[in-house]
Amino acid sequence: LKNPNGPEMNGTGEYFLIENRQKVGYDQKIPGSGILIWRVDETQSSNVNRTRKLLDLVEADNQPSYGDSGDPFPGNSGNRIWNDSTTPNSKLYGGASSNMGLTEISSSSSQMTATVQAPQPAFVLNKSSLSFASSAVGADPANQTFSIQNNGADNSYLVWTATTSSSWLSISAVNGSLAKGSQIQITVSVKTSNLTVGIHQSSITISDPYASNPQGTVPVQITIEDLTPVVGSPSLPTDEGDFTNSTNLTFSWGLGSAEDPESGIAGYHLQVGTAVGGSSFFNGDVGNSALKTVSGAVDGETYYARTRAKNGAGLYGPFSFPSNGITVDLTPPARPSSILVKTHPDSSKNYPETKPQFKISGPNDLSGISGYYWRMDSSSETVPQVGDSFSNTGVIVATHSLSDDIWYFHAIAKDGAGNLGSQAARVRFMVKTRVDVASENKFETSDGAKVEIPAGTLDNPTQITIETKSSAPPSQNTQIKVSKALREITLADGTRNLKKEVTVHIPYTSDDIQGIDESKLRLFFYDENQNAWTLVSNSVVDTSNKTVSGRVNHFTLFGALEYSAAATLTSDVTVYPNPYQPSLAAHLANGIKFKGLPAYSAIKIYTLAGELVKQMKDEDGDGTVSWNAKNESGQDSASGIYLSLIEDGDKTKTLKLAIQR
Repeated sequence: LKNPNGPEMNGTGEYFLIENRQKVGYDQKIPGSGILIWRVDETQSSNVNRTRKLLDLVEADNQPSYGDSGDPFPGNSGNRIWNDSTTPNSKLYGGASSNMGLTEISSSSSQMTATVQAPQPAFVLNKSSLSFASSAVGADPANQTFSIQNNGADNSYLVWTATTSSSWLSISAVNGSLAKGSQIQITVSVKTSNLTVGIHQSSITISDPYASNPQGTVPVQITIEDLTPVVGSPSLPTDEGDFTNSTNLTFSWGLGSAEDPESGIAGYHLQVGTAVGGSSFFNGDVGNSALKTVSGAVDGETYYARTRAKNGAGLYGPFSFPSNGITVDLTPPARPSSILVKTHPDSSKNYPETKPQFKISGPNDLSGISGYYWRMDSSSETVPQVGDSFSNTGVIVATHSLSDDIWYFHAIAKDGAGNLGSQAARVRFMVKTRVDVASENKFETSDGAKVEIPAGTLDNPTQITIETKSSAPPSQNTQIKVSKALREITLADGTRNLKKEVTVHIPYTSDDIQGIDESKLRLFFYDENQNAWTLVSNSVVDTSNKTVSGRVNHFTLFGALEYSAAATLTSDVTVYPNPYQPSLAAHLANGIKFKGLPAYSAIKIYTLAGELVKQMKDEDGDGTVSWNAKNESGQDSASGIYLSLIEDGDKTKTLKLAIQR
């Protein structure tokens, strides 16, 4: 009812009070029991005005009295209904409908029930929705308002509450009451500090469970816009290399320095052209993928790519640096220009090398040559294929020994784009390592090493190997300087000693003999039993053809070494200490020394009676020999005078020495 300030004295409201009164306690003496309905008129201060009292009882039997059993509902009149149209009625003093009433009033008891009819509120909202907009880095948007109005029944009151569904949304009031026809304006504000770019939706719900429309909703939407472009650019796009044999070009890139804290990176824009920074081949967005394949590239053209990032608002950042460029080469390479056989330079000659070495060159090609497929066989028409051996340098050393035969080496080129040539280049070469026992054999390597083997040198046929060695055992002999001109000659069946002398020619280069007197080069072989280099006495040097030759009767490691001849028998050959006194510690420790001997000369020790005491030899050719003063049986030689006979070929020299014990 119309009572804006609630129950109060000297107010302006008019309303009804309803109570259940029973004859119990202090009410034992009341005339009747049931529901009492009191009319309150706050405009009156007392009941002096008998037609409009401050507090007046509505008698159920409509009979004025000073209190009887007909006053309560249903009372003795059995009145169970009270509203605007009953007698008595619920109209206001002015005759207006109060829209109040009770029906289905129960019989009198300590607990009574009735259906209450009250004036029902209803509300309307003057806005069906609210929409806000703001930028990601801007201030909060301006507040907006909507109003709530009670347009329900007369004398109705709307007791409303308001709730929001999001923390970023706030309202100026969350509850209140409205009389019929009254309204209130609600201010709505949003906070954008924690909102991401995009559309965010929420709502405000107004409710009164007693209203004819218990609930109403105002949808609220805010759009956060990104007005700033991407900062930074993606990484440099990469392609499949400098060259390709495909018309499909694939480019990939990374996020790089591109970033957008407001709306994030939503995709990329790619440009591909035949000029740096160009877009003649492709120009467009590629979605959020950092990989794109474009088709239709043209042979011979070079393509460059660059990319930029796009944010969630559709704004682009700067372009990346352009790619390095990829050139399309669809043409297979031609036949290789040349094949050099380092180990078999003359196709009409036999060579003993069983592991040939090759150097392939050319051809010229747009994308260059990345390597060669090759094969060795006895056919003159083979064309290598993918799956055959491959070399990316063109320098090839066979890893398996070849048998004696006529061989062909074939090669095709592969270019930098991956195209494979169909035309093979080839070279013919011959391998011969077999030693024929019944005829003279001559073997020569590509660098000039030669071995001449007379017929009858071996009992059985076998294969010969002439191998260049990169290092040699050192020499303890100061008369010998070891060079790098080294060859090891071996036979497959293990034979070392020969029935006849063979001639060995060892070539040398300037690099082989650095720091060596070329005129003093001689042929030496390495004696593994003595661990020493031994001179081939008949060897000679040919400085014009840069070879050292000599006749030997065995195969081993040979070298062209510098040899400085030791003193001859005409030089001063000395023996010391003389006399030799083994009682002296220094004499005993060092023995008797012969110094200044011709290299590899022999020494024989005799008594004055001509008896042979000891035989010795300058084994290492250094011109020095030591004797411990013991005879051939290992016994100490007696004190006395001895003769030492020194022999150098057909030359001899005799020295006297004394032993004092």
